[in-house]
Amino acid sequence: MIPATTGNQLRPLRLGEILDRAIRLYRRHFIQMIGIVAVVQIPLTLLQLVGSLLTGQGFNQLFASTAASTADLLGNLGPGYAAGTALSGLATLLSYVLVQGVATAAITRLVADSYLGHMQTGVRDAYRRIRGDWLPLVIALLVTFLLAIGIFIWWIFIPCIGWITGGGMLLFLGWVIFPLQAPVIVLEKQTVTLAWRRAWNLARQRFWWLIGFALILYLFNYIVVGAPSTIIAALGLLTFGEQGAEAFTGMLALQAVVQAMVTLMATLLYLPLQISCFILAYFDLRVRYEGLDMSLAALDTTTGQPGPPSDQLPAVTPSEKGRQLLVTGRDMGSFAVLTLIFVGLILGLYSVLLALLLAMVG
Repeated sequence: MIPATTGNQLRPLRLGEILDRAIRLYRRHFIQMIGIVAVVQIPLTLLQLVGSLLTGQGFNQLFASTAASTADLLGNLGPGYAAGTALSGLATLLSYVLVQGVATAAITRLVADSYLGHMQTGVRDAYRRIRGDWLPLVIALLVTFLLAIGIFIWWIFIPCIGWITGGGMLLFLGWVIFPLQAPVIVLEKQTVTLAWRRAWNLARQRFWWLIGFALILYLFNYIVVGAPSTIIAALGLLTFGEQGAEAFTGMLALQAVVQAMVTLMATLLYLPLQISCFILAYFDLRVRYEGLDMSLAALDTTTGQPGPPSDQLPAVTPSEKGRQLLVTGRDMGSFAVLTLIFVGLILGLYSVLLALLLAMVG
């Protein structure tokens, strides 16, 4: 069991301590976390599965057509392919809203309540308490997506400075700013348009530490979620190559079912842990740089209760910290170094793959 964490017990944590506390919270609320994600993820998986099966049916119709031609490719695929593609697109859109928005907000509330020593929150209560938070979170994530498009344009079309910093900006936005917006919206009630700026002002203070932290989590994500799906897809292609086109429908259907189930189980198990880790990283940032532990300790003394007396944490507003540049020269330097590291790793990976391919051919 985890002791209640009040303002008097919050302190800066090392990386291992954050991971340890996140895993303990995950184990303590395992059933609630799985339930929160399952409520939205299971229907989405079924919808995605139906879309994949319909798409496979369209490919089967294409292979069965003896008069297939490039000009009539869509016609030979049939209506099943179009319906499957539409359902897959709908599942992707709903996943963004329901998983990244609703479920993430509910887990954020559950983890924060437990970490600050509040009354335990069940699945239904967690969803009830984020009724006013999930929509702002979804919109804030959409704003971040639009910001990413702008950064991508900066990266591609702005000579020199854009080329050398854009990749690092996109990487930091996706790996760090994106997940930190959940606690900023749910716990601080920040506005939609300022959520990304608030997350950036927090994260920029531990730039490289957070990059390393996110790298560990996303490598683990690839091992738990990505690798099984990739292996199943590769086995399916090998099976298809051995059996020929006549076995395409059955192989594709079986592969879709197995891959959907593996992805579902991996998501149910991993997503709550990832969210928990970033929430504790958020608390660590606020304790280190904004004295959140002292603020909550003062509330403890005033109310006699652990943590803040409402659902909203005390937040430092921009006016309280003074005017702060959006991006400083030091930030641009960090983005440039991160871009060079990222591009170097990609080139190194492709060089190794090319060398292996040439060795196999030779």
